[in-house]
Amino acid sequence: MAPRLLEIDCNRDDGLTVRIRPKTLDLLSADTRGHLRAANKELLLALRSVIDSAIEYTDRKEQRARRPRRIQVRVGDAPPEEAAEEN
Repeated sequence: MAPRLLEIDCNRDDGLTVRIRPKTLDLLSADTRGHLRAANKELLLALRSVIDSAIEYTDRKEQRARRPRRIQVRVGDAPPEEAAEEN
């Protein structure tokens, strides 16, 4: 059996997994190897973009959680309605 160059696995929970066996790359032409390197770089750039987006989302979520908010302060033992009427 000839060695497999590419193995693709699709799983609903894990997503799509693509495996390229490095030892078999020697069987390919220089042009094809160049395309695979370029595709690998594009994939890494796409992953960087996904990670950057996740970081930005997390930062926005933290900023929303830190926003000042108004709270009602009770004076003494008076219920909130009575405290508001006294002022």
